[in-house]
Amino acid sequence: LENVAQENGLTGVSPYVKLAVGLGAILLVLLSPTWTIPILIAVSLGMAVLFLARIDPHLYVHLLATPLLFAVLSVAAVILVTGGGSVYWAWQPVPGFALSVTSESVSQGLLVFSRVLGGMSALFFIALTTPMTELFTVMRRCRVPLALVNLTMFVYRSIFILSDQVA
Repeated sequence: LENVAQENGLTGVSPYVKLAVGLGAILLVLLSPTWTIPILIAVSLGMAVLFLARIDPHLYVHLLATPLLFAVLSVAAVILVTGGGSVYWAWQPVPGFALSVTSESVSQGLLVFSRVLGGMSALFFIALTTPMTELFTVMRRCRVPLALVNLTMFVYRSIFILSDQVA
């Protein structure tokens, strides 16, 4: 990912702008009461990554696949155990434990899925367009405690050392 971040179409854009867009999008996704805003953010940032940053679509889909798999499983659980609204389907496999699909559970599941999709799109926008070295510089200029910046740099370097050893 670091190589992609170093050589994308948005390399010349300020890391402050990219971070403001990404973090602002994450904040909007979390604060949105409906699923429409997170989906719009996911689509717009996905298009920015694919067309402005010129990231390979296969890489982007591959990166989104794992979090979306977890999201689908989580949404299925939310839909089956959350109640409220009109009941579309219900099943009680054992006394005292019921599974059902209701209008409220579908709405809640859609909101959770859209938030995951929007949040991951915003996170990947930052990760695929901003090299870590620029993020460390921004962290220092924003007065993030030096110990936290150094710890982040240490973990980042350790990842490369470990992956090199595994290879």
